Amino acid sequence: MRNLKLIHGKYLVIALAFMFSACRPDLDKTSWDVDVLAPLVKSSLSIEDLLTDTLLQENPDQTISLVYESHLYNFVMDSMFRMKDTTFTYNVKLQSIEMGDRSLQYPITLGQIARETGGTTGAVILASHGNNLAVPPITGISSGDIAIDANSIFESVTLIDGWMDIILDNQLPIDITNLTFELKNQANGTVIALKTFPLVPAGQVVKDSVDLAGKTVYGDLFGKIVNMDSPGSNGVPVPIDTNDALIATILVRDLNPYSATAVFPDQDIVNETQNMVLETANGVELNYLIIREGFVKIDVVSTLQDTLRFDYQIPSATFQGVPFKVQNKIPPAPPGDTSRFSRLYDFKGYRLDLTGQNGDTVNTWYQSLIGRIDSTGNSTTLSLNDSFYVDAGLIGVIPEYGYGYLGQDVFDVGPAITEVDLFDKVTAGTIDLEKIKVNMEVKNSVGMEADVVLKSLKSRNTRTGNEVALSAGIIDSLVTIGRASDHPLTPVIKNINVNGLETLIENLPDEMEYQMRLRINPNTPKPALGAGTDFIYNDHGIEASMNIEMPLSLSANGLTLSDTSDFDLGDKGTETKKIKDGIFTLLVDNSFPFDAALTVELADAGGNVIDTLFKGSPVNSGLLDASLRVSDSRRTKLVLPVSESRMDNLYDATQLFIKVAFTTAGQPNKVKIYSTYRIDFTLVGDFNYRL
Repeated sequence: MRNLKLIHGKYLVIALAFMFSACRPDLDKTSWDVDVLAPLVKSSLSIEDLLTDTLLQENPDQTISLVYESHLYNFVMDSMFRMKDTTFTYNVKLQSIEMGDRSLQYPITLGQIARETGGTTGAVILASHGNNLAVPPITGISSGDIAIDANSIFESVTLIDGWMDIILDNQLPIDITNLTFELKNQANGTVIALKTFPLVPAGQVVKDSVDLAGKTVYGDLFGKIVNMDSPGSNGVPVPIDTNDALIATILVRDLNPYSATAVFPDQDIVNETQNMVLETANGVELNYLIIREGFVKIDVVSTLQDTLRFDYQIPSATFQGVPFKVQNKIPPAPPGDTSRFSRLYDFKGYRLDLTGQNGDTVNTWYQSLIGRIDSTGNSTTLSLNDSFYVDAGLIGVIPEYGYGYLGQDVFDVGPAITEVDLFDKVTAGTIDLEKIKVNMEVKNSVGMEADVVLKSLKSRNTRTGNEVALSAGIIDSLVTIGRASDHPLTPVIKNINVNGLETLIENLPDEMEYQMRLRINPNTPKPALGAGTDFIYNDHGIEASMNIEMPLSLSANGLTLSDTSDFDLGDKGTETKKIKDGIFTLLVDNSFPFDAALTVELADAGGNVIDTLFKGSPVNSGLLDASLRVSDSRRTKLVLPVSESRMDNLYDATQLFIKVAFTTAGQPNKVKIYSTYRIDFTLVGDFNYRL
């Protein structure tokens, strides 16, 4: 009966509005009064019109029952676990730059030594090429700056620490003594190394090292022999080959640069694997999830002036057996700027294994990130001030399915309120129901057993402030419901009859307050780690609802239904009003067993009542026989005088307030409602029309 007054009132108003608007021909502005009998407007309402048809059920004897479901509670996946945004965040400055060990060689031939020696000794040595010669002692040999190109090692490097090895391989036939070697930058003349070797025996190798910590070394260098002596061959003739050489090797090693411009070798900048733990309720141990929706986010920002290659993986996430993996690169950043890669990847349908890297745990997945630079053979600049930021992981993920062990837990629900819209338009009056059928339905679509206890159920009418509590045997009774089966999902449904609910419904509630207790897996021993076989779907949980079947056999006394309806008769400000005045008659032929009092008020945009069309106007019920069934309809005539001022009100009105108070005929007996009952409306207008 929730829509009875709504449709009853609106049909009258619609009829009036239609009547007014249908008789407005476009005539010229000259006017005179004409007496017009308007055409009829007819309408008819059955029980299907008075009540939402989805709530109605026709019985074999043509009586009507109202079927209503009130949802109480739904235990869902979010109650047990959820996927938070879990991102893998790194803000990495280069902790080290690997440059490798590199070297270059510079030979000093016997011919060069002879030319630097000059004089008779130098000439004799040069002239003895291919012959044997007793080489005389040589002293004070030096050279000018000798250009050394070390750009194959680096163009420039500023070192935190590192070493330079100077290795001398004496392939000459004579010893070298008191060799002082200097190495400096061409650009600024800074001395990088100054070393003296007291003795370099013929046919042997000697080495010394220079600490490069804190130094800046350029690729363009000058090498210089500050001094070099030789005792000669001590009077013993030796073979002379002016191509024989003292080979100097410069080896840089263990370089830890602060910054460098160089050709860098392949190297990993980051190589990390991170475990991620699923947030679950107490005792939940999941083996895997199927993902309903969500994304993998990868956002990388780099200041490296070299190509950064990265490999991001979630090995525990597979789609059709293929693990999630992204391999990509970020181009070199411009000097003083950044380079960026940002993308979202659809994660829908992935199977997320939760047994960890070794398959020996639960609730745990993992992801890995490798960031590297690959040698391209081109010189680039890197600094320990360079960095890259990585934010990668799962966002907005909603699981579709979870499998494992769902734990043993107790969930207390409420006090919680569910709204009841069955009587949402009732503003006054009482109702007395003959009998109602009520059952509490518990539907378990989760792969685990559960106990459900209804702790309390109250009917609340917030309009009257009245509250009625259920005291039937269902309160505090334990209901056990078995686990659903899977593939395909087959829920277990249990219906529990609830007695004594008539008083709760007769309270005409707009709210039901309830308390419940849910205990999951109450009789299931905890399985070994990872051996659980429980399951849960996103859209399917444990639902509790109250199903009400109410035969429309009732006694109503002043049951008042109210509604507000928009109303627009037209714009009187832009055209001449055509209807001057008259009388409207509403003929109501009622075969329902209800007497009614009808009130219709006009209101402006501010909700202020500006006129009353009907005020408690009585509408007679149908004629009842001895069994309280309507044997014939009965007509009620409602007359509405329409003066010029009322016409103005009709044009000004933007809302209609409609109120209908129903009282069943044959009080205090209950009457049944049959599908054949109906109300017929006929609107007749006898009015003066201005031409």
